[in-house]
Amino acid sequence: MNRNCYIIGIYIALTISIVLAEEHVTYYDIRLPDYPPRGVAEAPGGINESLQICGPNFGMDLVNAYIWQDGTKQDVPFQEGPFGKAHVHAINNHGFTVGGSIGSAQFWNGSTLTSLGTLGGESSIAYTINDQNQIVGRSSTGNGNESRPFLWENGQIVDLGTLGGDYGEAFDINESGIPIGYSKTAEGNKHAFVRQDQSMIDLGTLGGEESMAFSINREGMIVGWAEIENGYQHACLWHNDQIHDLGTLGGNQSQAFAVNDDDLILGWAETKTGYRPLVLWYDGRILRLQELIERNSGWELMIPYGQDIFPWFHLTNNGAILGCGYINGAQQPFLMVPTDKPFLLSDTNGDHSVDMNDFLTFAGEWLK
Repeated sequence: MNRNCYIIGIYIALTISIVLAEEHVTYYDIRLPDYPPRGVAEAPGGINESLQICGPNFGMDLVNAYIWQDGTKQDVPFQEGPFGKAHVHAINNHGFTVGGSIGSAQFWNGSTLTSLGTLGGESSIAYTINDQNQIVGRSSTGNGNESRPFLWENGQIVDLGTLGGDYGEAFDINESGIPIGYSKTAEGNKHAFVRQDQSMIDLGTLGGEESMAFSINREGMIVGWAEIENGYQHACLWHNDQIHDLGTLGGNQSQAFAVNDDDLILGWAETKTGYRPLVLWYDGRILRLQELIERNSGWELMIPYGQDIFPWFHLTNNGAILGCGYINGAQQPFLMVPTDKPFLLSDTNGDHSVDMNDFLTFAGEWLK
């Protein structure tokens, strides 16, 4: 009887491992980027598919704006504004960056610095640039405290409108030129939007009052969060005119930051104890990033406490992940690069392979 149970356990383990290997989920190498200097708890700005990293992001005035790759740092000559040094928020696959100071959205193409202007007000900020050099962000309008999402392309800044309120931001734009973000409604609630066919479309919620969209991939899959009826935020996916609750790890809340063209989704999900690890969603499954790295690496991959952390986490189409975590208790940026080793759910001892010890452990747990 026990022998049969072990055989069944081994079969299940192998089956699950094969299924997960087909879902583009691999183990990762994790490391500190060579820049910034060690000890600088800096929030990274963005990453492209060549693993060029730009920064710093919001609130970091310790170093100048830069692009880093393979140990080499290139300064980005963004102009400082009234609130400190300029920040770099995104980099596309041409190596072009956007960001600027709080008062002025700026675009750097490696040789020319361009100010994007405003929608009539005194300040603007750029969040993302795609490979068509279309840029999105927000700008004040000069009408009191009103700010609206914008699209900039070919030297022109365009007002994307709102959902009836006086404030909105565009956070991402895909290669088809479709912007997403959030806008206040006429009632004052924040709602996720997608801009299509010259129209601002309200993406709705999961039964609560508010929602926010952070990322869109080539297929038009949009991720972010939406409130459920009791007001908790749940990570969600909008696709084909449907909203899908991505769930949690048994806790109350979760958020999704990014989705790539392989439909991998990066975010965090709360456990029953209130712990908030970083996770990947894929094909209806949820997996902690911690399980994808060496167990004795010293890293703890959870969201930083008390921070507006959405802009700190990035996922490329080749699966690289840039973000912030804790190394030996200290908050630091990290870079995770996929290996060629497929993730095996049945790797119970974390040695990136499945052997008899893993099978026996699996079968023992299965028999309990």
